[in-house]
Amino acid sequence: MNRFTQTISIIGVNPYVTVPLKIAKTFKKKGFVPVGIKVNGHPFLANPMVAGGRYRLYLHGLMRKQARAQVGDRITIEPAYDPAPRMEPMSKPLARF
Repeated sequence: MNRFTQTISIIGVNPYVTVPLKIAKTFKKKGFVPVGIKVNGHPFLANPMVAGGRYRLYLHGLMRKQARAQVGDRITIEPAYDPAPRMEPMSKPLARF
């Protein structure tokens, strides 16, 4: 199982953790990588982004709130490749345009 513990950092207003290289190598593709993650045991869908040759996993407010974690806290992340589509169905009013 891919599991790692990291301290939440921040760039500008964006909290994130850096995915260790040994875990990033297990991703099935490069660039946009759809993953399911658990943050302190709470499940989410996410997309690590490449920055400076390393993957960063950005942690939005809902993730941090449910995981009870803030910038500077150490958290446990369990990522797993998840190729399920990420598109939400279009609403009927919007589809008319």
